Amino acid sequence: MQASLPLFCIAVTAGKWKPYDHSVFVAEAVQKAMETPGSRVILEIPPRHGKTYTSIVYGGAWYLKNWPGKTFAYVAHTQSLADKYSEKCRLVFESLPYGQGLAADSRAKQNWSTAGLGGGFFSTGVGGPVTGIGFDFMAVDDPVKNQEEAYSAVYRDKTYAYYTDTLRDRMQPGGSILLIMQRWHEDDLAGRLIKDGGWDVIRLPALAEEEDPLGRGPGAALCPQMFDVGALNALKKDMGSKTFEAKYQQNPIHLSGAMFKPEWFRYFDLETDRLTFPDGKKILLSECRIFQTVDPAGTEGKLSDYFVCGTFAQDRNNNLYLLDIARTKAETTRHAEILRQTRDRWQPYAQYVENKVFGINAIQNAKKDGMPVRKLEADRSKVLRAEEAVTFYENAMIYHRRNAPWLAALEDELPQFPNGEHDDQVDVVSYAAIIARQRATTNWREKYLR
Repeated sequence: MQASLPLFCIAVTAGKWKPYDHSVFVAEAVQKAMETPGSRVILEIPPRHGKTYTSIVYGGAWYLKNWPGKTFAYVAHTQSLADKYSEKCRLVFESLPYGQGLAADSRAKQNWSTAGLGGGFFSTGVGGPVTGIGFDFMAVDDPVKNQEEAYSAVYRDKTYAYYTDTLRDRMQPGGSILLIMQRWHEDDLAGRLIKDGGWDVIRLPALAEEEDPLGRGPGAALCPQMFDVGALNALKKDMGSKTFEAKYQQNPIHLSGAMFKPEWFRYFDLETDRLTFPDGKKILLSECRIFQTVDPAGTEGKLSDYFVCGTFAQDRNNNLYLLDIARTKAETTRHAEILRQTRDRWQPYAQYVENKVFGINAIQNAKKDGMPVRKLEADRSKVLRAEEAVTFYENAMIYHRRNAPWLAALEDELPQFPNGEHDDQVDVVSYAAIIARQRATTNWREKYLR
């Protein structure tokens, strides 16, 4: 077979494929990897830019039409996703009027074969069985499902071990491997394989940098027809620069550094019933909704964590104003008392308490006393919770009360996270940002103003 189609996606879609500049570039890179024995290619590309359809659905069909005796392997983060795109690829393969057809007894979503020659499409999720199968071309497509997995050293070790101990051993002599992913973490699978060496790396940031592989000028969008510069900047503001740099710019930032920067700290003064700001702006406290977040601790010992209750005001623009922090080392028997004192002082519409270990007792006792306690579920790591607060700080959406007695301790703890001795105040701020994001609503006044 003599490969002669620089844009294989056009061939398998009867010309219906949209040849955006970046799509053409990706298609050519994928086709080159398919045509070159022993290729090892890493393609770093932002989400929602058509990489899976280009490389798996169209690429797999084209590969098996032209090499019907070979095996195309597709590895996704879950088996269900792998099955989904395996079926889409099979439908495209069946629609093509030329070349070898589908084996009569092979119509499974997961694995299907070409007629008579022993080739076919194999799909699996990360960790899935591949024993007894040899691959001629393998595409690993976004093996990380979400940020929680990306930040988990256990999951990163598992994914790397699955590649080195299982997938790599199933390659036929001269077989090629393509890893396509958005970057999440400097130590993700792409990061580890790059350190191992022997890979051609193609990096396509959403906003162009110097020496762009597509020849874009600095700051130009990768696919303006889908996501123009304005849309990408809006995404950056919404998710924060660190996450955007990783997922959209393919430039993951080392997590050992400070997440909260002191230059992001902004201030207000509290004057009885109003908040005043250095630029002269004033906000009535009665026009804000007030809530509290609580990180409970268990004992008064010197080495124990602090019991912390943060009080926040939220305005109609979703900005947060840190009114107060009650921080003490207290036995669990005193937690309800502290919550009662902070409630009486600030009259919050809700007191959100972390629902684990020592917080369970605090919630039960506070409810008995009729306090407006609600449960906070610790459904992600402290670092992932802090990501939301980082975005608020970076976008000037959190303010500290100037000259508050607790301010120095707070502003000492924030820049040290996640490597500091304490993180309890970071936790209450993180929870506040999460709640503020979740509770933002168009009928805000009717639901939340007292």
